[in-house]
Amino acid sequence: MQRSAICCPNCGAIESINSEKCYRCGAVLTATSSATAEKYGKDVAELFNSDSFLTRTLQVILGIDFLAAVVLTVIWGGTLMAAFFPDDSFANTLDYLGALKGNSVLAGGEWYRLFTAIFAHFGLLHLLFNSMALGAVGIEAERNLGKIRFLVIFMVGGVLSNFASLMVHGNELFQVGASGAICALIGSLYMIARIRGGLYGEIVRRVVTRWIVLTLIFGFLVPGIDNAAHIAGMIFGAGLTKMLGIKS
Repeated sequence: MQRSAICCPNCGAIESINSEKCYRCGAVLTATSSATAEKYGKDVAELFNSDSFLTRTLQVILGIDFLAAVVLTVIWGGTLMAAFFPDDSFANTLDYLGALKGNSVLAGGEWYRLFTAIFAHFGLLHLLFNSMALGAVGIEAERNLGKIRFLVIFMVGGVLSNFASLMVHGNELFQVGASGAICALIGSLYMIARIRGGLYGEIVRRVVTRWIVLTLIFGFLVPGIDNAAHIAGMIFGAGLTKMLGIKS
């Protein structure tokens, strides 16, 4: 049961838990700060336990990475317009921040780029598109997978999809973006629908099937889209979900 009143430690008068001073003796009461800290702790716990916590956190991380790229580009002599219309100066900054560059990985042994490339984006439009896609897919996936499985599928699926892209494109590859990891979540949702079954599973399966078809059509019609990463991400996401299971 929550407390609604306290005793003044100085004179014993009964006070509201929200009172800052005792009405009788003027002593400073500590319950207000304690109640505030307790409420803050509950708010933080509720935020962490929400079904969208990791999805929103990842969106923030993507935004921070992009902001860092813009700032560094300007510091190193580029222009702010590079954020909207990426040029060579912005590409060089992304290379510095860990873009997936084929020859740097295969010849230089910089395998960490399979991971760091997930968070970088080639322009504001690229970032916004992937952030919206992550929001649309991530919350439902996080709700069904739980936080640990969700994070594993996003990260591992992203790395494996980048590796698949590297195997297809080789030394010529220069790639950034979270789309491979997001496609891993799409593949995961498809497997979740099959596991859940029933009306919910049927609805999710139909929606996800549309996403898959649109992703493939968009990928084959628009130049510069990494279809290898997208297709591999979906396959790995479904496989990882089958292996790791979902929340009961």
